[in-house]
Order: sequence, then C-alpha cells, then structure tokens
Amino acid sequence: MRLSVRRCVWLGVCGWLGVCAWVGGVAGDDWPQFRGPDARGVSEGKPPTEWSETENVRWKTELPGRGVSSPVVFGQRVYVSCATGTKGERLHTVCCDLASGRILWHRQLVATGNTACHPQTSMAAPTPVADPNGVVVLFATGDLVAYDPDGRIRWYRSLNEDYGPISNQVGMASSPVQAEGLVIVPMDNVGESFLTGIDLKDGSTRWKVERPREVNWSTPALYRLPGETLVLMQNADELAAYSAKTGERKWSFSANNLATISSPIVVGDRVVVPAGELTLVRPEGNAVKVEWTSNRARPQAPSALVYRERVYVVSGGGITVCVDLKTGKQLWQERAKGPVWASPIAAGGHVYVFSYDTGTATVFDADKGTRVASNSLNAEIQATPAIVGDTLLIRTDRHLYRIGQQK
Repeated sequence: MRLSVRRCVWLGVCGWLGVCAWVGGVAGDDWPQFRGPDARGVSEGKPPTEWSETENVRWKTELPGRGVSSPVVFGQRVYVSCATGTKGERLHTVCCDLASGRILWHRQLVATGNTACHPQTSMAAPTPVADPNGVVVLFATGDLVAYDPDGRIRWYRSLNEDYGPISNQVGMASSPVQAEGLVIVPMDNVGESFLTGIDLKDGSTRWKVERPREVNWSTPALYRLPGETLVLMQNADELAAYSAKTGERKWSFSANNLATISSPIVVGDRVVVPAGELTLVRPEGNAVKVEWTSNRARPQAPSALVYRERVYVVSGGGITVCVDLKTGKQLWQERAKGPVWASPIAAGGHVYVFSYDTGTATVFDADKGTRVASNSLNAEIQATPAIVGDTLLIRTDRHLYRIGQQK
C-alpha cells in the first residue's frame, strides 16, 4: 500500500476559513451521506411543500462548477463537490454555512484519474460523507480526500495511481459510506475493480477485495448485526455482503436483472433489493430468504424509498408506485413530472420527486398518493436533495438552495 499524500496537487485556497466553533457529536438534523443518516432518504422534519425561485428560499448560493453529487450536512456545515475544466479535471470541495449559505471555504485538487464521462454527469458524481472530524470526498476519477471542518487537508489518496487503471467511460458515481472507523469506497469499473476500507484517521488501506470488472453505479448499504456491520454491495449479478471491519465476504444473493444504478435499502433485518422486480429479502446466517417480489415496482435510476411501512419506487419517466412493505402489494400509482434521476425523499407525510430537466418537484401525500404541489426552480436537478430539520437542500446544476418557510 502506498499512501499518496505527496502526489496531492493543491491548486489554491479560496474563501475564508470558517470562524464558527465546531460542535462535535451527531445532531438530529445531520444528513451526513448519500440519502441521509441511514441511507433511506427520510427525515422527521416538516419541510415546505411549496416553493419557487423566490418563495420560501432561505438562501441561494452559486457553486463554482457542475456536479451531480448530493449535499451533505454535519453540524452547521454543508459540504458539496463540483468539477470544472475542459475535461472536468479540476476537483472542488465547497463548505457553506448552514444558516446563511455563505461559503466558508473552497478547495481544489487536480484529477489524477480518467475524466471521460457522459456529458450529463460529472467527475463530482459520488456524494461525500461527513462526520465530526470533517468530510471525505470521493471523485469519479478515483481521487479521495479528507478535510477537517475548517478545510485543512487531513489526507489524500489517488486510488487510480495506487491501484489503477480505473476506467468507466460513462463516468463513475457510487458513493462512499462510513463504518468501523473506515470509509468504505466502492470502485466497480471495467479496469481494476475493488471495494476497499480506508482508515478515517490517516487514509491508510485496512482491507481491499477484488470486485467483478464491470460498470456499476450502485452505492453500498450498511447492514448492522450485534457486534458486526456488513457492507452490502450490489451489481448486475448479485448482492454481496462483506465484513465492514475486514472485507471478508459473508454471503450473496442473486436475482434476475439486479439494478446497477439504484441502491439496496436496509430496513431493520430486511433488505429492499432493486431488481427487475423489487424484492424484499431477509438474511438468515449465510442464507437469504425472499419474502416477496413485486412486478409493479421496477426500480431504474432512482433508488427506492422506504417510509412509514411503505416502499416507493420512481421510474425514469416519473411513474411513482407505492407498495406495502410487509406484503409487496401495490397501494397506489401516480405520475410525477419526468425525467427523474434523483432519488425520492420523504418527510412530514409527503414524498418528494424531482425532475431532471426543469427542476420540478412533485409532492405527493405519502398515504393517499394525491398530488399536493408542483414546484419548479427552472434548472436541472440530478442530485438527490437533503433534508435538514424543516428545510430542504436542493442542488441544481449551478446553485445550492435552502428551501424553508420564510421566517
């Protein structure tokens, strides 16, 4: 293992270092990773159901470049990644003040890996992961960097230089997660494909396992057992479980047409598996029991949503299907404005579905499926929004909005 801190290319320090005192510990409003604290896209808050470019906008902050990664929040800091340059080679991390939207600091790196991708995506596609010690940011180039809350670099890795070549000509997008003092980094691709556990303190590799050489954009999920946490990683062939502490492979589950973009969701001791037919399974030791499948709910790019004992699946065209978590029986089906790439989120008895091209959010009553509101920001939205208390953090192609009732 080679720790590649020395190969970090520091392009500049932009913005003012945050002067606010950092408050440690996990707050109830933290949204520290892709789809929130438990990766389910659900909050106990009550954000507004209606807004516009001017109505219920707490603040709007211009970002230095494009990206499709989601904003993450810890304490009073919001972290978001961006990419610029003719080939997407400049990799940005921005930290904003949650209360005001003011940029506290802005850092840049230069990419060490492949920057080829579809024009709709970006090198800033994986969502960062945050904790009291700061933020860890993965870019689609295989560049991985950890900053403290005030923007000082803690460590840096070029996974492409350490283990590459890493190659996905469409663009990589799987996001990291944290467990057992490690950041778990998924790097499924057609080159050197692997899953690795990297020490959060110093950036050293604790374990690394080979993965099939194929493109995959699914983000791993954490399955917690007494005394052990498993990392669930899905591709087109199987859902595999690995020890978060050692990388040891524990079990696997196969089904037809497993999804390669949407991610599995852990609900207690069960797992919602996105496939050609949505599937609910219950691992039992090294075996996996199927509880139901639904040919009505067919996950595509957006990950499914589990809220109040129901599962919500949104197609790329905006068809939203709600099924019962216990039985898989369809409860309702409605259409949101499409196309949809962002995963749905839920809070306050509502489900929010965001369209890509016009940034229109269709808000449904979670129980009845009736349409409550339709709101547009007139900008592209691919990133899954975050929920912070009674507000939404929505990333468009150029701006970050905080949506909340005007005080």
